[in-house]
Amino acid sequence: MNFQEFKAFRDQVTEQRSLLRLDCMNPFKAMSFLKVEFENARRYSCDDALDLWAETMDVEEYRSAAIASGGVRESLKGLFHIFAAHGKELWLPEDVYPFYWDAAQNEGLSPRSFPTLPIPDFAVLNQASAESVVVITSPVSPLGRTLNEDETSQIKHWLSESSGRQVILDTVYSYTRGFDKNTMELFETGQCFVSHSLSKAWLERGVFGALLAPERDQQTCRTVLVSPSIEDCSSAFTALERSILPDKQQHAFSQEWGRLTPIIREFAPKHQIPNTGYFAAINARHDDVLEKYDALVIPATVFGSSSHDISIVSCLHDISL
Repeated sequence: MNFQEFKAFRDQVTEQRSLLRLDCMNPFKAMSFLKVEFENARRYSCDDALDLWAETMDVEEYRSAAIASGGVRESLKGLFHIFAAHGKELWLPEDVYPFYWDAAQNEGLSPRSFPTLPIPDFAVLNQASAESVVVITSPVSPLGRTLNEDETSQIKHWLSESSGRQVILDTVYSYTRGFDKNTMELFETGQCFVSHSLSKAWLERGVFGALLAPERDQQTCRTVLVSPSIEDCSSAFTALERSILPDKQQHAFSQEWGRLTPIIREFAPKHQIPNTGYFAAINARHDDVLEKYDALVIPATVFGSSSHDISIVSCLHDISL
């Protein structure tokens, strides 16, 4: 069942019966009650926005590596364009985000895949060429956790085997003002891009993003990536200056997971509260959960997984402060 099929299925079953809704995938709608609209009293440049972004994300020492973009999607489109021109081999998670595949194929790339569910299998990357790039989400979506030490070590070892290998960390699901230590450890290898935006954590969709690029790639990235408009940079500056939305959202997620977890454990006894974000993976079939527990969860196939025994649960549907 893909995304469109699931939407039709969801609409049908929710019309027929009352269910526990663990299927919401729209944080912009679910979390809109937290967003406060600000008027931009001043105009700010991209450099102004990048300066404040670097301060907010605690990466001021890497400010010179930061390049503004329209968001993670725009950064990835630009990077995929560069990789295609240089004949790079691209590896993508098979079960995270269909956009990755569409954007890569639009640049003429033919990506290879590795699974994220039930846990990331980075051993598959041993098949990669010496001139390969892999995209990884950090935090790991839809698992609701950061990369652990073993996974970080695996990726570092993979990079160390060839200077032509690189990793892109998509950090859009980070709800902290600052990156976790494993993300920064990977960036410090000199073979890692860190792509971030205000889309999820600040609810500023398609407004502003920042790419931390390795020194050797910065000039090319600055040439290819399109800078946001002055209006968007001003909106980003205002959001960063006045908003603590990442903290507020993560607090709301944690509270809701605390409420939902005893219920989820009725059909997924090993479920643990995610340490970040609004998604978690469980070992349960969506149709069994629906039939036996009157709960609507998301089949992992919606994310691209081939497994029918894994489902994704979301805390968004009934969330409130």
